[in-house]
Amino acid sequence: MTATPPKILLLCSSAADAELVATALRSEFPALVTSLDAAASVEDFERCLPDVLLLACRGLEDNQARTKALYTQSEIARAHPHRTLLLCHADQTDQTYELCKRGDFDDYIKFWPHTFDVWQLPMSVMHALRQLRAAKVLASAAGELVNYADRSAAAESLLVPGGSDPAGAVQVIQRKMRALLQPGENNAAADRPVQ
Repeated sequence: MTATPPKILLLCSSAADAELVATALRSEFPALVTSLDAAASVEDFERCLPDVLLLACRGLEDNQARTKALYTQSEIARAHPHRTLLLCHADQTDQTYELCKRGDFDDYIKFWPHTFDVWQLPMSVMHALRQLRAAKVLASAAGELVNYADRSAAAESLLVPGGSDPAGAVQVIQRKMRALLQPGENNAAADRPVQ
């Protein structure tokens, strides 16, 4: 059984730029969806449910406007776990860094003028996917700890039913275990104290 390929949603305002970015990513990430229409960004996000949201509008303000609209108009976009990567122009790196530091985006890639390192963009997407997987594992582990704590509290109430006598609690547990192990009988033996 093969794993489902990660989903990448590319929000872009130019068909030529979208093709350039898609060409850099498609061999590594075949589940790439491109959205050129700003008005369709919310619908495209909710249909795709991406692991990585890649913003590639040339103007930094366009990228900010798209994400603001996405997160204010879509409860699904706010709740769905994903990472945001911003492609920027070389002269926008200071502003972009500040936006990432503030938490508006997870990371940025200096992409324009076009880089000669063809693997920089796919590598950044891979890093974002690793971060997302780590966050999901952490969330799952936290959920398991909560379940364990709940079960422990329930077990504690079995250990000390009606008091704090550990020996009596052990006897109660033994009786209950006998009752569970002998379901066909009348369980009279389960009520006898253990010697």
